[in-house]
Amino acid sequence: MRRQPSRGVAAAAAADPAAADAPAQPQRSVGGRRTSTSSRRASSTASKAPQQDGAQAPDKQRPPRRAATTASKRPAAPAKKRAAAAAAAGRAPPLDAAPLGGRLAPAYSSGANMPSWQKGRRAGVILHPTSLPGGLGVGDLGPGALAFVDWLRRAGASLWQVLPLVPPDPEFFSPYSGLDANCGNPLLVSCDALATEGLLSDEDLGAARAELAARQAASPAPPSADAAVDFSAVAAVKAPLLAKAARALLSGPRFQALRDLGFRRWRRANPWVEDSALFDCLRRRADLEGQMWWEWPRDLRFREPGALEQARRAHRREIDEFAAVQFLFDRQWAALKAYANSRGVGIVGDMPIYVGGMSADVWANPGLFELDAKTLAPRAVSGVPPDAFSATGQLWGSPLYRWPAHAKDGYAWWSSRMARHTALFDETRVDHFRAFAGYWAVDAAATTAMGGEWRKGPGRALFDALERRLGKVPILAEDLGVITTDVVELR
Repeated sequence: MRRQPSRGVAAAAAADPAAADAPAQPQRSVGGRRTSTSSRRASSTASKAPQQDGAQAPDKQRPPRRAATTASKRPAAPAKKRAAAAAAAGRAPPLDAAPLGGRLAPAYSSGANMPSWQKGRRAGVILHPTSLPGGLGVGDLGPGALAFVDWLRRAGASLWQVLPLVPPDPEFFSPYSGLDANCGNPLLVSCDALATEGLLSDEDLGAARAELAARQAASPAPPSADAAVDFSAVAAVKAPLLAKAARALLSGPRFQALRDLGFRRWRRANPWVEDSALFDCLRRRADLEGQMWWEWPRDLRFREPGALEQARRAHRREIDEFAAVQFLFDRQWAALKAYANSRGVGIVGDMPIYVGGMSADVWANPGLFELDAKTLAPRAVSGVPPDAFSATGQLWGSPLYRWPAHAKDGYAWWSSRMARHTALFDETRVDHFRAFAGYWAVDAAATTAMGGEWRKGPGRALFDALERRLGKVPILAEDLGVITTDVVELR
């Protein structure tokens, strides 16, 4: 119920409109009651008014209580004195310290008298490490990345935003439909840095460069200085080098300390790498190569424990090498990030909201995605509806999340994914943030995104769960596309 003002205040406001806008007078305690200064003035005035005929004065009338006397204001110091005091203190004199048109002291235009223009704005550059100069046909985390950080520092930039660092899909090499949301792209590991540590030799690097040059010369369009990276050729040359470095780490006598105190501890702290390694080994297996994982034999597709254990024993060496390469990636990335931070540059990561269908993430967690119960093939996939840029919309093809299943386990998978990002980056840009409010669902058999429908996303519940598990998470919300009111509220 709305509280009404007292009649006295309302009457005063009606009599004097300016009184309604006047600040409230402080209250004092008089005779055990709270009264305002205005009411005391009214009482004082009433006591001084002449009494009507026949009215009797009380035997002993309390004299009106005088309001407390405020401290007298000190007279303003002369302008010359205030200007001299400011100059003695190294400050610019206030404007009223000089007469109109008078001369201001030299300190007026000094730095001490300048306002702060810091508004929290930052400048940065978005550049994927593969676009940097590299020693083997692609940018990596080595000297070229360190030099780029130095350039950012000289340019006054404080942010470096990268694209997803995950292993890209092997067909189009897009990092937005990667093979694993937790892994790093092995192509980003600097072989020059591995040679510096002794995990590779200079002869290894020389032979690899010669092989890469031969492959590129035999390609239909030989590369030029500004040509796109030939990822297939780079991967074919670099994979054997990384495997050799991994074997040196796993068995080399001079790397025992790094193996025991570094790699083994890292592997225990990152158990996700076990499923990632097994998935990578299976997808490369001769009888499974080129197939989607939901086309694999039923025992591997449905992750029957006996079949998984047999596969782990058969591929133990490759699994160990995969984990070692991931450790080397993490080690080089941590060194690069520490260097950037020491130079005042923060790293902004990029998290695609969806993961690739042909990924260890979906294979290892089928219950968290919209998959067919009998075949485990995607049942509904991602995309966006038709808009001004595309008459048929965009069909991305990533399997959609089964959000009720995520909610049931407290968004544990998302918490693990975000924890990995907070370990790798200073801040994380979440791609297609709007889908957390409402997302476009398309039948997996569709050839365009036109026939999709909007479905409700997890909304605030997901981010509340992340905050409970991880604390404050620095997220940058990418909100392009159809932006509705619920997206703005969630952002």
